[in-house]
Amino acid sequence: MEHFEKYTRQIALDDFGDAGQKKLASAHIVIVGVGGVGSAVLPLLAGVGVGRISIFDCDNVSESNLHRQTLYTFGDIGKPKAELAGRFVCSRNPDCKVECFCEKLCESVADNIFTAQTICIDATDSFASRVAIAKVCRKHKNRVISASAEGFVAQNFLFGDDFYFDDIIEKSAEKEASQGLAILPSVAHISGVLSANATIKSIVWDDFNVGQFLSFNLKTMKFLSGNLR
Repeated sequence: MEHFEKYTRQIALDDFGDAGQKKLASAHIVIVGVGGVGSAVLPLLAGVGVGRISIFDCDNVSESNLHRQTLYTFGDIGKPKAELAGRFVCSRNPDCKVECFCEKLCESVADNIFTAQTICIDATDSFASRVAIAKVCRKHKNRVISASAEGFVAQNFLFGDDFYFDDIIEKSAEKEASQGLAILPSVAHISGVLSANATIKSIVWDDFNVGQFLSFNLKTMKFLSGNLR
């Protein structure tokens, strides 16, 4: 990326500058799951100038997605989310290199695209998928931002440095998330905004506190934070 004029408003921030923008331009983000959370993450990361984004999602758009998954329209029902999300990123910022995978993240694919510098955003909705992502990212020593949204509560967890999702759950607790869980649409987007912010902080300032969790309840308007490590 040779020209940063479009990013002048963020470059003007304290401790950001051209150096921060160059870090974003050379960064690689993998996002697994482009539903409600992903609909908030992708526009922000594409807009801020992340150089490469790899998108994984094996699902197609359904009508029940549309109230919170704002990347898609009624005319997209039945189409692959990963491909639609990739087109959106390209249209939002042609500087961004996009790769789309209409499949689950697996080790064989990850071996070809992950490096230790890759940051993974886990925006999936099941224990099984989160454990699988943790396994891949542990192998490649990646930082992981695990995002969830349910009911009125948005949550983010930061993993890495050999501390991952599967370290904080017991096997007896592993189960698939129920389909059709109640959720306020804005909750998914708050979780996505928190994820995008954590990603930018990690890239620009190397500010990434492994084990940190942040929760925000949109009904009570209260934050809760702590560290699980």
